[in-house]
Amino acid sequence: MFFDELFKSTDIFLIQEHWLFNFQLNLLNELHQNICGIGKAVDDKDPINPTNLPRGYGGTGILWRKDLDNFINPLDIGNDRICCVELLGSSKLLLVSVYLPCKGTPSDSLEFYNCIDQLHEIVQSYSDSHSIIIGGDFNENILSKIDTRRNKYLVDFLNENSLYTEENGITFVNCSGKGTSTIDFLLFKQDFKENVISMETMDNVATNVSDHFPVKAKVKYIINAKEKLKCSNSNILPSGKTPWKKIDKDAYKTLVENGLDNFSSSLENKYEVDIAFQNMNSLLFNSAKSCCPTPRKRYRKPKLKVMNEDISGAIAMKKKAFYQWKINGRSEDPRNELYIQKKETTYNLRKHCRKAVAMNRIDEREKIMEANIKNKNSFYRLIKKQRGRLSNHIDELSVGDTVYSTENNILSGWKHHFENLTKNSIHEHFDNKIPTKGSNKNILI
Repeated sequence: MFFDELFKSTDIFLIQEHWLFNFQLNLLNELHQNICGIGKAVDDKDPINPTNLPRGYGGTGILWRKDLDNFINPLDIGNDRICCVELLGSSKLLLVSVYLPCKGTPSDSLEFYNCIDQLHEIVQSYSDSHSIIIGGDFNENILSKIDTRRNKYLVDFLNENSLYTEENGITFVNCSGKGTSTIDFLLFKQDFKENVISMETMDNVATNVSDHFPVKAKVKYIINAKEKLKCSNSNILPSGKTPWKKIDKDAYKTLVENGLDNFSSSLENKYEVDIAFQNMNSLLFNSAKSCCPTPRKRYRKPKLKVMNEDISGAIAMKKKAFYQWKINGRSEDPRNELYIQKKETTYNLRKHCRKAVAMNRIDEREKIMEANIKNKNSFYRLIKKQRGRLSNHIDELSVGDTVYSTENNILSGWKHHFENLTKNSIHEHFDNKIPTKGSNKNILI
């Protein structure tokens, strides 16, 4: 409900404290049908076992409209309290969602300083190539003049990196209703200030159940409309011409008319107009596709598995001979010089291909023989490669007059085969007569 209320007026959301663990981050993409995003969880480095979950806490994320997905590039920088993406429009824009630690133990303060140091490193690394917006829960009032070490460390970070923000009133109300503070901010670089049209705290969102009020900024940022439409429709626009001569036009008309009945006649903003155009393109394309006969598959000739200078030259000669034969009438007369030349060039090409294949086979065998002596691991790898992917598969096994086909039968066949080898047997064609002395006078060796 919250995202439904803000969806029409918001393009990108910087969120904190989603309370999801690592294996639950995919739920961020299920908050709204037209919103997707990324997130970080407190257990990213050491995921918690899903079977024994504690109460959720912490976490950051960034969500955006799905029609902006082609312009968003997630960045794997910062710890689990810092989530970053870059927006690729007319210029690069770095968006940072941050959730700084609360006041508490000394370890919390150390983590606070560590997060500020990481933010400083990110700003220094990207300030030359990107405009930067940092937003989130800082757990400190940046604009107050409280002289604490945490606050001073944060303010020094802003001053060193030429970041600024604006006062927008109360952003946090204690769950008991007794305490309020301003701890949620949006930070911008000074040179980006002219692009910030407005900034406000939204304390009147009826569906907001958090103890924080959303802080909203309206920013001027250009994304090429044609590129946006191209990316949005890349999966639904046809890749070639529609064969209208083969389409059942009456069926096509019926499908389009039925589809138009489901279209909304009231469009309230520019985004809904874009969606309507996308849906219209999808309707027309899918209707034409369903009325078009199934295209016949084209089977291409297999490509050559070998290539060398001789083959390349033979291909060129064959193409030249074929072209001359084609432009001169495609004669099938065996005595025609161009026809004979076409046949000869084809023969030469096949000869060079067979020769190259044979040489490759000889080289492979030499490698196997050499590997058998020097490198056993390489030897077995080459043997496996030569035998192919079916080297360990037997479809049929013939033992005597019996043919075994299934897996269990083949094993039984091997058993019978080796059992027969161990038995003494007298073959009818086996000569078991022992020659006597003098009987081998006429034997020729």
